[in-house]
Amino acid sequence: MGKTNKYNVLEVKEYLNIFGRSFDSLDGVSADWSGAGIEFRAVCEGEVRIELTARTACRFFIVVDGENRREISLAKGRKGYVIASELEKGNHTFRFIKSSMVEEESEPLAVTINAIELCGEIVPKSPKRHRFIEFVGDSITCGVGTSSPTVFAPHAELSYGYLVANKLDADYSLVSISGIGLSRSVDRHKGLNMRHAYSYTNY
Repeated sequence: MGKTNKYNVLEVKEYLNIFGRSFDSLDGVSADWSGAGIEFRAVCEGEVRIELTARTACRFFIVVDGENRREISLAKGRKGYVIASELEKGNHTFRFIKSSMVEEESEPLAVTINAIELCGEIVPKSPKRHRFIEFVGDSITCGVGTSSPTVFAPHAELSYGYLVANKLDADYSLVSISGIGLSRSVDRHKGLNMRHAYSYTNY
């Protein structure tokens, strides 16, 4: 095993591919909307951990080297999570993306990705993708009902927007809130519609 390095994400931000709308806080980058998160490359082995601060419970999913997707539930507070283990030494790509939808985050600045820890080095990201697509919508865009026709829980990684972006090898943003419309929304939004929420990183 080589040396274990812990990277503040702000110090290696130029090496990260950031999905969705994000902003820098004092100690990391935000990942609040559905499908928001980071992708990074590393020459590493063994275990890879991500440290983050969640203001409320939510779910993220993990892709390692384009496969082996799994979902993890995040607890409230600043904690570290293992996103890969027993990796053979070599070049690896990691994607860490929010699966749950923004409406589940009742507090502002819901998730901040703080640090990445691994045995090896983070390396420059792949050349910039030639396409960027922004998907704007409601629960369908959040991925509600994608895992089962009888289960309400959203899964952004199974939404049409995420799947289309992957198929076209595009960077993307999912600006989506369940029950919201362009000019009218369901009653629980109390008059809020997409025209009010669209311009914000965290509405």
